Amino acid sequence: MRPGKLLTNCVAVVDQAGAAGDALLFRIDVPPRVRRLTLRAQGQGGVALFVSHARVPTPLRCDHESVLMANIETVTIDHPREGTYFLSVVGRSDFSEVFVLGMYI
Repeated sequence: MRPGKLLTNCVAVVDQAGAAGDALLFRIDVPPRVRRLTLRAQGQGGVALFVSHARVPTPLRCDHESVLMANIETVTIDHPREGTYFLSVVGRSDFSEVFVLGMYI
């Protein structure tokens, strides 16, 4: 069994919550010939996003990470490789009412 909660394209996972330092793991399977993959988290409190292809990311070892943008964190990858991307949502502070969304076109 692969780690992380599976994200479905354009379907948000809602009401995620945790404390500062908590990490929630998600994954999304990207088919061939995708032009753009966007991963987003938005809600109350502060989180950071860490993303890697084919492996579980950490803050110290990831392929992409979000830039602090208030309560909306986003990672966009142009022309992503086919396969599984893992997304770690890490609390910068306590967080609640967070939705996590993965979408590709």
